Amino acid sequence: MSNLGPGRGTGQENPPDGGAPRPAGWLRDAEGPPYPPPPWRLVGDLYASIWLVPRATVPLLAADAIPATIAGRALVVTGWALYAPSGVLAYREALCGVVLRAPRVPAIAITHIWVDHPASIAGGRALWSIPKKAGRFSGTPETGAEVTDAQGQPIAALHILPGRTLPWRQGFSLRTVQRSLDAGGGAPVIARLRATGRLGLARADWRFDAAGPLGFLHGLRPWLSARLERSVLRFGIG
Repeated sequence: MSNLGPGRGTGQENPPDGGAPRPAGWLRDAEGPPYPPPPWRLVGDLYASIWLVPRATVPLLAADAIPATIAGRALVVTGWALYAPSGVLAYREALCGVVLRAPRVPAIAITHIWVDHPASIAGGRALWSIPKKAGRFSGTPETGAEVTDAQGQPIAALHILPGRTLPWRQGFSLRTVQRSLDAGGGAPVIARLRATGRLGLARADWRFDAAGPLGFLHGLRPWLSARLERSVLRFGIG
């Protein structure tokens, strides 16, 4: 995706796993890397945009997951997160999901997600059937950020222009509803999360590779964008 341009901002490389000892109580499946037990407490800055897209372009969902719609168009969310070492894991994340029709607590099905920490990949898949894959990240959303897949193929770029931020902290609850990643399928896997932080509107310039996994968003503009600064997120709560 040549129109994304070179990575800007911090220029940090992906943090290596390093083979460091893991805290007691971490879990491990088969030969994969260990990962923290739930719930995960994550700390950092979150950026999100909501899109209105034709229902026919929505990625495949679980059979009983019904997208929420406005004027016949489905609500799709793209997100970017930078999680700090003060949480259980420090890593970067880019995702896409579909907002679901839910009677009480808002729900989302995450259809695409890339992170740069092996423990996040292993834990997200094993605990909540979130289809995490390895990604390579550069820059920051407020200076210009990019993500590619593990082979270096471009996926998305994001540049955020922050707006006014509320002076108090806001709290949000959400559920993820995922298709089971087990070979035999099974019932959807549901996880609850709670996030608090300083909410602000933003103007987001997203760019997607037309031939990439998020190509169905190529050329579109988000309906609404926001950021959650200094957020504390608890994922997988009871």
